[in-house]
Amino acid sequence: MPRVLLLIPSATYRAHDFVAAAAALELELVVASDRRPALSALLGDRALTLPLRRPAEAVERIEELHAR
Repeated sequence: MPRVLLLIPSATYRAHDFVAAAAALELELVVASDRRPALSALLGDRALTLPLRRPAEAVERIEELHAR
């Protein structure tokens, strides 16, 4: 199953639409934000918190996720 990384602001109200679209397209969705996403309880390890003000560290975390 293809995996998609969705970068969203922590205060978004539209994440549900993206989650529904990913499900309809049969995509594995990972949601990343600078703070723990509100949907993290539903997403489990598919929720990722990234230090967006430190891009190099954020990229490292994304690469670690991709290696799983």
